[in-house]
Amino acid sequence: MEAIVNKKARFNFSIEDTYEAGIVLEGWEVRPIIGRKMNLDASHVIIKDGELFLLNAQIIPEKTTNHSDKVEPTRTRKLLLKNHKLCNLWVKCKKKVILLSLQRFTALVIKLK
Repeated sequence: MEAIVNKKARFNFSIEDTYEAGIVLEGWEVRPIIGRKMNLDASHVIIKDGELFLLNAQIIPEKTTNHSDKVEPTRTRKLLLKNHKLCNLWVKCKKKVILLSLQRFTALVIKLK
């Protein structure tokens, strides 16, 4: 699967390090991401209470999505990162002011038996 790339992140900022993290999604968000209907242009990452959160990433719902569910295209999503990597990132943020931005998003589809 091809990655969804935030081209503006590389153009506007200098990238020091990259990290690979998981993301917590709701059920309706999976199919649009597989169909590459995600916009990362205004998105950024924050550290809050020792956890990473992705803000302003827009996932465009499909027309077949059940709208009785609460559908928020730009909701805050939790990112999953290993503890030692999160600690390294936290130390870097404490030493100097840095902006955390999502530069690349790849969806991996795992089928459960």
